[in-house]
Amino acid sequence: MSSKGPLHLVPLLVLAGCILCAPAIAQRKGKGKEVRLDRVAYFDGRLAEAQKQARERNVPIVILAVLEGEEASDRFRDQLRDNRTLAQGARGAIVVLVNNGTHETKKLKVKGADGKSKTVEVCEQYHTPSCEVHQRNWDGVYQEYVATKSEDGRWDLPSAYILSPKNEIAKVLYDAQPPSDSEILAALRDAQRAAGPGITLEELRLVQKLTADGQLMMRAKGWADAYRHYSGVLGIVATGKYGEEAERESKAALEWMRKDLDAAAALLTPESVREGYTKLHEMTRAYAGSPLEKPVADALKSAARNPELKEAVAALKVEFAAEDLWEDAQELLRKGDDKGAKKLLRKILGKRYAATPAAERVRTQHPELVKK
Repeated sequence: MSSKGPLHLVPLLVLAGCILCAPAIAQRKGKGKEVRLDRVAYFDGRLAEAQKQARERNVPIVILAVLEGEEASDRFRDQLRDNRTLAQGARGAIVVLVNNGTHETKKLKVKGADGKSKTVEVCEQYHTPSCEVHQRNWDGVYQEYVATKSEDGRWDLPSAYILSPKNEIAKVLYDAQPPSDSEILAALRDAQRAAGPGITLEELRLVQKLTADGQLMMRAKGWADAYRHYSGVLGIVATGKYGEEAERESKAALEWMRKDLDAAAALLTPESVREGYTKLHEMTRAYAGSPLEKPVADALKSAARNPELKEAVAALKVEFAAEDLWEDAQELLRKGDDKGAKKLLRKILGKRYAATPAAERVRTQHPELVKK
């Protein structure tokens, strides 16, 4: 049938925890039982929003167009309703349903993303959350993909449009009969192969968060944290808007990190060994997992072997080890592990660390641990 047109700054360990979300998503994709969908998850938003998300996720769009009150379209409607085959095959794409009808509602038991069932009110004919879901883009789809593409404005319905992530028409399926599931999914697979790897909506949200935090850290000159955030982005997506920014900014952050490392190493002289060694010690944690992790360790080892610095470095190593124990003890106290914290605090009071600032802090704040 044809129609003539439509009717802030946070601690490093917190940052690391956030970035670890990226591998966690990959792990969930590769392991665990995937919840099978009972029906297609139609996009519930404006066409422009679907196009924007498609570009950012690098995934195709599938548009399913159905004319109200026409025999072939009615069969396509019945085919689409609660179609598990199409739901599973198209879960990596954005699917937009367009139909110009208004229908009654009904109660329906549906399975959520968590696999649990609940009763909801839906459009009786398409089982969408409301008729607005399939009505809102009817005019937009016609104007963008039909009116501007044909001389007579003829809209062949029912039909399916497969669009690339860049909003280019890859395939139009129409032969006066409802496009079959196999035809739709075959065209979708071709579009996915041409586009390359895409990401999920959950991954997109994480990428956006990591990118925003990376931008914040770059402005604050927190190079190591910026590098970690952008590395988290690249662990999810290496192309497109976010991947390109992450590639560029992670290289810039790494270059600044290298400059800071060189500046700290230059301070490893008898006159400024404390300042230089302190900065390098802080970098061991900040630069962990980056290409500069080994150069930092090498600089620390070189300082320890330097005859002019050996004695001062040995004292600083003891002092820093005591500070690390102190920080670990504070973390245990925050978690309510008093027994574990006291064990570390007593260790600081031992002979090896007795002369350190950390030991003096323990004696002042925890006098009950000092032996009489």
